[in-house]
Amino acid sequence: MVATPSLTAMVPVDGYYAFSTPLDITGTGFIPQAPECLFDNTPSTATYISATKVSCIAPPVSAATIATVQVRFECTGISSANVDSLFTYHGVFN
Repeated sequence: MVATPSLTAMVPVDGYYAFSTPLDITGTGFIPQAPECLFDNTPSTATYISATKVSCIAPPVSAATIATVQVRFECTGISSANVDSLFTYHGVFN
């Protein structure tokens, strides 16, 4: 049985909406097979670093917003379910 991935932290937690933002996600249950990050269900390429770390790119969006972030592994179809994993897209540089 494959464990459900769980997110415990993201760095950074925000970025400018018009640019891609690289971020690191830590958690548990990560596996090397075909990881991807989801930003409000929009897939983004991810890189498996370890069973507790994945790096991904927050894609640019059309306006400032807050996106729910999940990590999914294609081979299992299981996504993380942490509701408090949010990425804030700013309209101006902070």
